[in-house]
Amino acid sequence: MSRRAVSFLAGVLLPALTATLLAGAPAAATQACAVQTRPISVPAGGEQATGLVYEPHGCAIGNALIVAAHGHKGSATQYSEYLTSIATRTGTPVVSMDMRGSARWRTGEWNLWAGWQDLVAATQWYKGSHPGVARTILWGWSQGAMTSGLAAAYGPAGLFDYWVDTFGPSDLFTHWSGPAADYPALQAQIQRDAGGCVPVVCPLAYAERSPALQAGRMSIRHAFLIHGTADEVVPYTASTQMRAALMLAGKPSTLYSIVSGRTLRGVVEPGRHNVGPALFEAGCVVERLALGTEPLDGNRDYVVDVARGIVAAPPPPPNAKCAA
Repeated sequence: MSRRAVSFLAGVLLPALTATLLAGAPAAATQACAVQTRPISVPAGGEQATGLVYEPHGCAIGNALIVAAHGHKGSATQYSEYLTSIATRTGTPVVSMDMRGSARWRTGEWNLWAGWQDLVAATQWYKGSHPGVARTILWGWSQGAMTSGLAAAYGPAGLFDYWVDTFGPSDLFTHWSGPAADYPALQAQIQRDAGGCVPVVCPLAYAERSPALQAGRMSIRHAFLIHGTADEVVPYTASTQMRAALMLAGKPSTLYSIVSGRTLRGVVEPGRHNVGPALFEAGCVVERLALGTEPLDGNRDYVVDVARGIVAAPPPPPNAKCAA
């Protein structure tokens, strides 16, 4: 199967699969909090940026905030059941933006530059009205990992505490000439976002949109990279490149290498670019950060390879489904 076909499957079919995520959590996990979802609209880049807030009620609310960034062809509703279950289990509000949802920057397209501005604007808006937020967890998957990385790089110092990068591209030059080369529509969107040009014509625009080349600008306390080693859409090497850039920039980071894990049905499968072990482990990282149980000392490496009996990741949060 070509990368173009796999990209289509990742963008169109995966959101439908997440309807099973909430059902996969034990019933007791959904009884502590009731989560209400409401639409939001905040000014960003001279337009209105739209999104959703998942807010827990009727339970003990923590002092963290999760800011989620969706993947290509997604929206603020992507993985909504999963985001709801995380807000429910942790008592943590989640802000998810459309990036951008306007006539100029349509939701679901490759809108890195407008997207990172939306994430920053929404975070500033929410924290401004909720001064009790003490820790902000920035979490993106696939394209959203790249967009959130730019938010960490270009946003105000101290706005985000942790960045969770789930199978995201790290270098726009490589992504344009590699995975996107099998998908002309995506290549065209990347060029549009970069100002209407290819990398050889405007290399600075592509460099500005490459998190690995902007690692030194990130004021985060710690970065977390989660990637399946059998990823057929965004190669695993994207995360090793991002890790090297973070280390060279002196930014503490943790790399989770998901070789194999279990699906919701318990089937062992390779770590790929899907609603599977890599995404589940990323969700667990986010939950542990919200609960204050994720290790933060220095640079760490974890390997999960259930097929070979290797599970080096920290213990799962209560009632959560991780890679294993």
